[in-house]
Amino acid sequence: MMKQISKIKVFTSIVMGLFFIAGAAWAGDVRTARVEAQMARERLAKEAQAEKAEALEEARKIQAEIFADRAKLKQAVAEMEVKSKGLAQETDAVEKHIAELDARNKELTKEVAIAEADVKELLGFIRSNAKDLDALLLQSPQSALGLDPRIEGIRKLSQGQGYPSMDDLSLMVELLVSEIVHSGQVRREQIPIVTREGKTREAQVMTLGNFSAMASLDGDADFLLYSEPSQTFFQLSKPSPARMRAQLADYMAGKTETVPVDVSRGAALRQFAHRLDYKEQIKSGGLIVWPILFIAVLACLLVIERLIFLLRVRTNVDVLMEKVVTLARQGKWDACMQACTQKGNRPVPLVLAAGLSCRGRCRADMENILGEAILRQIPRLERFLPTLGMLAAIAPLLGLLGTVTGMINTFHVITVAGTGDPRLMSGGISEALVTTMLGLAVAIPVTVAHVLLSRMVERNVAQMEEKSMVLVNELCSEPAGNVSVEKAA
Repeated sequence: MMKQISKIKVFTSIVMGLFFIAGAAWAGDVRTARVEAQMARERLAKEAQAEKAEALEEARKIQAEIFADRAKLKQAVAEMEVKSKGLAQETDAVEKHIAELDARNKELTKEVAIAEADVKELLGFIRSNAKDLDALLLQSPQSALGLDPRIEGIRKLSQGQGYPSMDDLSLMVELLVSEIVHSGQVRREQIPIVTREGKTREAQVMTLGNFSAMASLDGDADFLLYSEPSQTFFQLSKPSPARMRAQLADYMAGKTETVPVDVSRGAALRQFAHRLDYKEQIKSGGLIVWPILFIAVLACLLVIERLIFLLRVRTNVDVLMEKVVTLARQGKWDACMQACTQKGNRPVPLVLAAGLSCRGRCRADMENILGEAILRQIPRLERFLPTLGMLAAIAPLLGLLGTVTGMINTFHVITVAGTGDPRLMSGGISEALVTTMLGLAVAIPVTVAHVLLSRMVERNVAQMEEKSMVLVNELCSEPAGNVSVEKAA
């Protein structure tokens, strides 16, 4: 098509040239021009025919090529359509497979996430148990007797280092079973311990499971406490009571099967270090304690003296009275006096002797004489009892005074240092409580002793009054002849 268009342009340009030539030659030779023009037209016509034929041939070829190309294109389009359909099917199959793979991927991802969560949970559980096992072994007194060196691997595992293997799990089970077995055994080992002086010495140590441990050092047995940081046993800062130490020594020597055990795993034993003895308690009470102690000592001496006296002057008055009455009815007055005087300086026999000495007088005189004899014996019996009553009343008052002074000291400390440190206030509070405690501790037994001694005195006075009335009645009921004979004698 492009060649045909170019030929038409050439033909048009030739025609236009001829017109220009014809116009130029018109004036010279019209005929010649016509002939030449005719020849030129023929020549141009031939050329045009030739070019037309050539153009047609070329157009035919081009058309044939176009038809051929069109057929090829149709065939190619058909092939492409077939191929496209095949590719579309393949694409659908691939997309379907991709969708299946996506679904499978989601399922696998979910399973992997679940598996990872299970693994993380299991790993956390194993590490948590490893940490608990490590803490259990460190807190166990059995560690002081020898710790398995393989625990270091468990310790690293508990700290998040490394991944647990089956060997680690087997080791954890082995260590736990070993700890369970040892916690139910009584073990005896020769190991170093820390003494009260802070020195390390070898000692014979016996453990009662995981509850208590004891050691015999220089023949003295006592409890031990376990230190987790150093994994060693150390003695109590203060010795336990002597009775408990004796029981421990007997148990370690195999002399007894009973032994005191601290089920709190050291908490109760640590209280011994904070336990105050009597001297420390007295010192914490301040100056008021000493008057209270003086009252206590004085009251004890008075109670002992009165108790000894009242026990010494006690007599079996019923037997004595029966004997005196029997002898009086027989008129054996010397024997009656001897029965009364041989009892020594006892109140009831002395009163009866005073009554027998005035047996010839009237009833009123005899009663007066016996009353005077009873009154003479009462001061002996009631000696120091008012003093005991006074001491029993003074002791709690001194305790109250110590309470007041202790609280004054406490408020003074609060004024100076505030309430930030309770230990600063403990001195005044201790003084207040200790003095009150000592005051009541002295007053209560002194009061009880005073009451008991008063009852004993009252019983003696009642016996003197009763037996004196029995004697008066017996003497006044004697026949007049017996009395006159005695007077004559």
